[in-house]
Amino acid sequence: MLIFPTCLSALWACLLLSLHFARAASPYALPSTWSTEKTKSSVSLADREAYASRAAALLVAEMTSALGTIDGFDAARAAELVAVLALQDWLSGNTTNKAAVQKSLDVYETQKPEYPNSSGVESWNSDILYWGLAAYYAHRAYSADDTYLGLAVNNWQLVTQSFIPANGTLPRSAKVTAGCTGKSLAGGVFLVRDAPDDPTIWSFVTAMYITLSSYLYETSKDDNYLTHAEATASFFQTVFLDSQGLAPYSVNVTSCSFNTALSSWVSGAAIEGFAVLANVSGNSTWSDMLAEVLPAALQSTAPWNTADGRISEDDTQHPTYYQNVLKGMLMRGVLEARRRNPSASDLVTLVDGYITIQFNSLLNATVNSTADTYSTSWVGAQDNSVDLTGNVGALDVLNAAFAIAGSLPSVSSNGSSSGTGGSGDSEPSSGSSGSSGDGNVSGHSSSVGAIAGGVVGGVAAVALLGLAIFFYRRRRTANVGEAKARNNAMAADPFPPGSLESPGTPSRFDRKYATEGGSQLPSLMGSPTTAQTTSSPVASSLSLLNTPRPRLQSDPVSPMALQPNRGPQTPTVYASPIVQFNSILRPSTA
Repeated sequence: MLIFPTCLSALWACLLLSLHFARAASPYALPSTWSTEKTKSSVSLADREAYASRAAALLVAEMTSALGTIDGFDAARAAELVAVLALQDWLSGNTTNKAAVQKSLDVYETQKPEYPNSSGVESWNSDILYWGLAAYYAHRAYSADDTYLGLAVNNWQLVTQSFIPANGTLPRSAKVTAGCTGKSLAGGVFLVRDAPDDPTIWSFVTAMYITLSSYLYETSKDDNYLTHAEATASFFQTVFLDSQGLAPYSVNVTSCSFNTALSSWVSGAAIEGFAVLANVSGNSTWSDMLAEVLPAALQSTAPWNTADGRISEDDTQHPTYYQNVLKGMLMRGVLEARRRNPSASDLVTLVDGYITIQFNSLLNATVNSTADTYSTSWVGAQDNSVDLTGNVGALDVLNAAFAIAGSLPSVSSNGSSSGTGGSGDSEPSSGSSGSSGDGNVSGHSSSVGAIAGGVVGGVAAVALLGLAIFFYRRRRTANVGEAKARNNAMAADPFPPGSLESPGTPSRFDRKYATEGGSQLPSLMGSPTTAQTTSSPVASSLSLLNTPRPRLQSDPVSPMALQPNRGPQTPTVYASPIVQFNSILRPSTA
């Protein structure tokens, strides 16, 4: 008589054990090196909002009406300033920063490509995407005015001139090595707009293009944006993403060489892009990608994280460098992933813990103990900055900190807005816990055999699920994503994988990298032979507004390293492997 209870107890124990291992194998599990204490904060919602508001107020007070930004800010910092101010209003439901955001975008739109007065904003697609996303954030925060949406669309169209279509022709004269990466180049986005022979593709530009395309699809439901977003997401997945869920900084499609530097802002942009794309498309391929890139960016093994989870990616010797604000994009990305996956409890716990770690660390990173003025370093190293660059980066943390303590803006319903990757999953409602639907069946009338069979089946299913999750991180999903991408309307690829290669001409990016003493970039395919080239414009089906402008005579020229639109800077050589900033500086325009 005790056989059945004993068996059921054993099966129940197996079920609990399987659930434990399945949870432990979750891609969103907390890193074991994090301090539980540092993932929590007793700071109230009101105090968090006050920290963020005061930091923003200092920035707004320094903005000039003539420049539309803070004097001395370059294109990247100026755009990110607009982004964090608009995001703060959107997350808080206020319009406190609206006038400042409007002024900055108005000046940018009337003065580009010279805005701000340093060098051409439209020379590099990274700058165009900074401003395109900033304009979109403004539209989302102040939706009564579609002017900002039009600016975001215009910038998307500008960048799309550098997009590699699958059923058209290459949008430039750069030599392309067929099969260089072993994958299709369709969906890639070139970095430099006004140098048709430059073969450099940045993973950062690629990720931001996914993000902006996905947002514009969500807003307009125009399939053209979704087609481009998925093509570029497939390119990012198959060409850039490594087995650890991280992406190297760039690839030269002529010489087949990568710059293998890693940075948090590449991962941040990719997380935001995959989170939005998975949600609006309902395609599980992209939610799988999110489950790969998000945890990888937050692990202690990521080169920008300390063992206890703090972002240590900064350059206190050069506090005005734009890299010091871009790391905030990782906060932005994980917050968007959290917003779109509220029922994914493991993801929410991981993201909240990571944001709180940065928040706790940031509160100790004030400059000379001056209230509400933040260092560019989030790990306690003060930089004595006086231009508030640190506040721009810090606002992504401060905004996220009050957002997770309150309530995030809801995701508009599109049939795939809830659950991981927009699958539509939700918490089961009361009364829907697995009943057969027969209201006359008593719970006491079920046979012991049926119960045992159900438990055995449940144990087997959970065990298999646990094993599947455990091995998930060991596999690459590149082939799946590429196959899906080839089923869309852009499937005829004129630049497929092959065996023809050519060294061609190295890009300005790689020539500069070599002159700065960088080591030989790793080759992908060995000795090159022949290249496939084309110089015709992008497919005519795309709506394009502007053509690349000629180089301004006033653009700075210097033998020293130039950052994008930043003017000459002194290269810095780092002993640590965190990020070799001198390997990602903009090359001289000479």
